[in-house]
Amino acid sequence: QMLIKDWLMASAKLGAPIMRIFAGKNNHEGMTREAAKTQLVEELKICAVHGAEIGVLPAMQHHNDFLFTSDEVIDILNRVDSDWLGLILDVGSLRSGDPYEEIEKLAPFADYWFIKEFVYHNKKATPIDMGKVAKILKNIRYQGYISFESLSDGDPKEIVTEMFRSFEREYSNLG
Repeated sequence: QMLIKDWLMASAKLGAPIMRIFAGKNNHEGMTREAAKTQLVEELKICAVHGAEIGVLPAMQHHNDFLFTSDEVIDILNRVDSDWLGLILDVGSLRSGDPYEEIEKLAPFADYWFIKEFVYHNKKATPIDMGKVAKILKNIRYQGYISFESLSDGDPKEIVTEMFRSFEREYSNLG
């Protein structure tokens, strides 16, 4: 939490309204998974208090490293129970079940989005359906920031530009 506090302060000095933090890795040696989640909740509560004090929203990104489903993410957010803990919804890190159902569950909690060119259907990478993502965002009347991110080979500028254009087309077609 000290490292996060330091970076929250750096974010405040830079004028950033939100700062990404990760939920941690799935290597909770010496404790049960539930004990690790309880420890995560307690640490996130401290970070939320500090974020509120300096005006920077610490936002958890689930990142498929410790929290694997939307239900797990929502459980952590509910247990922290603070308006000063945000969520960065990473569409490429929901890798079990139907990714669009998982995205839709998390959408109301999201303060920032990472849209990647692939989603995962039961851990198998498939090209993202921008129409489905655009519809989810439109339905919740999302007004925040969205990042388009490519992890593929090729020119990232071209890939991200095409992702953005595709999203823009799909979103505007929704009326």
